[in-house]
Amino acid sequence: MNRENDELIIKNALNNVNTPGYDITSKIEQNMTANKSPSFKRHLVTVTAVLLLMTFTVVAAAATISGFKYLLTIIGEENAALITPVEISDEDQGIRMEVVAAGRFDNMLKVYVTFQDLIGERLGDDAKPREYNLTGIGKEKIGGMSSIGWKLMDYDEKNNKATMLFELAGSSKLEGEDLTLKINKILYNTRKVWDYKVEKNISEVERNPAVYFADVKHLLSGSLGRRYIYGFEADKIFGGLDEIPVLREQKEAIVFPQTDTFKISAIGIIDGRLHIQVWKDKNADESSYVHVSLRNAAGEYKNEDSYFSFDIEDGAVTGETDNPAYGEYVFDIDENKLGEYELRAFISESDVINGNWEIKFNSEDSGEILKTNFNMEIDSATVKSAAINPFGGIRIEGTIDDSVKIPVMFDVKINTTEGQINSSESACSYLDNKYTAFSAFYETESFIDLNSVVSLEINGRTIKLEK
Repeated sequence: MNRENDELIIKNALNNVNTPGYDITSKIEQNMTANKSPSFKRHLVTVTAVLLLMTFTVVAAAATISGFKYLLTIIGEENAALITPVEISDEDQGIRMEVVAAGRFDNMLKVYVTFQDLIGERLGDDAKPREYNLTGIGKEKIGGMSSIGWKLMDYDEKNNKATMLFELAGSSKLEGEDLTLKINKILYNTRKVWDYKVEKNISEVERNPAVYFADVKHLLSGSLGRRYIYGFEADKIFGGLDEIPVLREQKEAIVFPQTDTFKISAIGIIDGRLHIQVWKDKNADESSYVHVSLRNAAGEYKNEDSYFSFDIEDGAVTGETDNPAYGEYVFDIDENKLGEYELRAFISESDVINGNWEIKFNSEDSGEILKTNFNMEIDSATVKSAAINPFGGIRIEGTIDDSVKIPVMFDVKINTTEGQINSSESACSYLDNKYTAFSAFYETESFIDLNSVVSLEINGRTIKLEK
């Protein structure tokens, strides 16, 4: 039974409370206009106590409807044994974050989390956590490669609650039980403009625009905020110069629809290359962005050959900023062919809730997996072990000749009594410095009943697994 059904049962039960021959409301009104005798006071107290008791009963009953029980309506009650209830919450900025449940098998961890708006309707089915971190488990514990991501499982519009799944997968068995999930930012109300045609004939842009010469040490890598030498194309595009020409902001800016956060602040040809400079309001969140590209008549897109970001203070380019105001796209393209292209833009802008949500919880390895050790030559690799866990994770380990091109790629399927289940590659890491020992990880789209598994198929080779 889900949460809404439980609440409906309680409500219907109260509505069916019957006091024959006695109208509580009208009787109270009559007595309020009459002389307030001691007997009336005692009666009123009795009625009030009954009403309060009924109210408290409703609240208490509603409070017993757990987030874990509601979660099972999403993932299926048959999967309840794969996860453990946690139900620990933290509140900030009117948002309650709750770790509802977690489960772990081998190299996979799943954490089910809800976000509920307690004061408004800010969240929706486009809510996105940002600046999140899961500690107590990860690279420092497991070694090799690990990755964490999330996806929206459900949005309860009635209660303004989003249910999300945070997943962590590693190249080896996960270690660590005392975990902490921390989130500092939630995005919502995302507005996107797809493939916007900028009304600008780029073949007619200025050939000798005003520029700054920026020290490459003052250029930034954009949202990451890490200094670097003009991308990976410095030698190719600019011959390894210590200074890079940067457009000065021009008077006639090109604006984008439905936003004041961005504008094209300058555009021109420098040394035979098209430069397009985009300004961003420094008060805007880093998650809001714009990307410009070129599109020809055939619908083919050309992205920038280089990109860098920077700020300008006192007439000079500087990298001393946490949120650069300018981004410059450089297209290495024959300027005589610019007339064949249109300038296009993609814009994404979101509202942001900045806060501090932190929950400490425990997650133990459930242990149940199917695994087997063997030696089998599969194409250019020697596969030595394979394992399947109930979350649908498949981990394959082995060795490969260092002369073989990496990464290792397999076509992996699970054969069950109900049919064949395909998988998709998630990650691959190498377990030694010579890149000969590898661990490849694959996932299915659903939970796996291990009792139904017949075999694992790797590139058409069948492998039996034992529990």
